[in-house]
Amino acid sequence: MPELFFVARDLLARYTLLKYGITFVLAYFGMELLLHELVHVPDSIGLVVILAVLSFCVLASIFIEPMKAPLVLPPMTTALKASSSEELFEESTTPSEGPPGSLLAERPES
Repeated sequence: MPELFFVARDLLARYTLLKYGITFVLAYFGMELLLHELVHVPDSIGLVVILAVLSFCVLASIFIEPMKAPLVLPPMTTALKASSSEELFEESTTPSEGPPGSLLAERPES
């Protein structure tokens, strides 16, 4: 049984909207249990609702990108201009400038 925890954790990490689908399924079962004397829902209808909601949440997680901060990479102009790794490291830098191509490196005035 503890292995299912790891499976669920990985699925919830991969499909970010799946937690809302599971919440709906639990609420659906809870309401069905509370109202079982007033409303009768056939088992096949309940199964279709659950599968549809979970499928929708997985597909929405795949096609709707989660809101993340954009990844900003330093420009690679210095590395692309160097024909070998030795030329890349031949440039002298001071500790305040940072390595060539980094965000701390000063840009030459053009």
